[in-house]
Amino acid sequence: MAEHAKSAGNALYVIVSSGYTFAFQEAQMMKDLAVVHGVPASAILLETKAANTFENVIFVRDILRQKGWRQILLVSSPYHMRRAVWTFRRAAPEITVIPSPISISQSQFYHHGHGASLEQIRGILHEYLGLAYYRWKGWL
Repeated sequence: MAEHAKSAGNALYVIVSSGYTFAFQEAQMMKDLAVVHGVPASAILLETKAANTFENVIFVRDILRQKGWRQILLVSSPYHMRRAVWTFRRAAPEITVIPSPISISQSQFYHHGHGASLEQIRGILHEYLGLAYYRWKGWL
């Protein structure tokens, strides 16, 4: 999950939040990708402890409060956006969240010719289960 600290297309800073590590640390890989695409490394803040969306929000909220930032562009997948926005609204109601999902046309995950792929169906199911779990935990 990446959060921007200003308005659409004009973010001054990017917060990259993920504690996930497979072969490489996900947050660092997202930062490196952003730098390759022209974002100055000095404008990217890393949050590397979050293990799930709720922790992404809590840890990013703390960074936002430290910086005095009250508005973000929230960048995530279209499937994940609802849960991420609702979690921000619950855990950080003072932050104005502007959803900015990645473009389906720019993502290989969403590209398909006829019908949804098994991977896409899994992604949708994951999000519905995540919504149910977050509601049960009181995070939404």
